[in-house]
Amino acid sequence: MINSRHILVLASVITLVACHPPEAETRPQGIPVLGPKVEKAALREVSYIKHVQPVLRERCYHCHSATVASGGWNMEDVSQFYTKGSKGKRVVPFHPEQSLMTQFISGGNHRNTMPAVGNSPTENEIAILNRWIKAGAKTNN
Repeated sequence: MINSRHILVLASVITLVACHPPEAETRPQGIPVLGPKVEKAALREVSYIKHVQPVLRERCYHCHSATVASGGWNMEDVSQFYTKGSKGKRVVPFHPEQSLMTQFISGGNHRNTMPAVGNSPTENEIAILNRWIKAGAKTNN
């Protein structure tokens, strides 16, 4: 007989497998996280709190949070942005081209394209993350 404990274990296994696929594949773009006015404002000046964090929350936290931390990266802990992970530097301020975050979300590293689960960020969301890193990847604004 199946009880709530069995369901909880099964859900945990499904989440673990989904967040660690053997070979990530390209996902369709999702519905934009930010509204058009907020996206337009991000073209002038990127704010971590207003522009970056909502995108990360929607696209990344399901596998990279305090509860899951896939790949050892909890994106809710901003200090981890600036540390080196098993595959290299996660975020290199002023250098999005050297940052694993932007390589993975833009599909520049096909084997590790992120997110592995769910819809990919839109082109504007990727541009916002790149602009944020290029501006120094500050998390206090």
